[in-house]
Amino acid sequence: MSEVWIRVGLVAGALAIAAVAAMVWRARSRRSRDVPAGALSTGVYLLTSSSCPTCVPARQRVVDALGEDGFVELSWEEDPEAFQDSGVDIVPALLVVGGEGRARLYPGATARSLSSLSSL
Repeated sequence: MSEVWIRVGLVAGALAIAAVAAMVWRARSRRSRDVPAGALSTGVYLLTSSSCPTCVPARQRVVDALGEDGFVELSWEEDPEAFQDSGVDIVPALLVVGGEGRARLYPGATARSLSSLSSL
């Protein structure tokens, strides 16, 4: 009987470790980070995909914050090279390209990431 409980404990421990690892990975993927700008020129880019359910509300938040002409929207389906060149792996996201080929990726296009743009 005790062997069964040991196995249950091992499985529960493995599941707990996997859950913690998933939470850490998710938290890291939501942090802003520097990425290569690729061939993109200076500006603010909203990165989206047609299969992304949160991209439409994110677009509206960006329009409200920056105006229709304050950013360029890039869709994965229309411009996959831009995503690959800059290593973007999440949508929606804001990509702010500055001088010297430097760029900063803000995953989620959240109100918090939009407020970060004001400090740039």
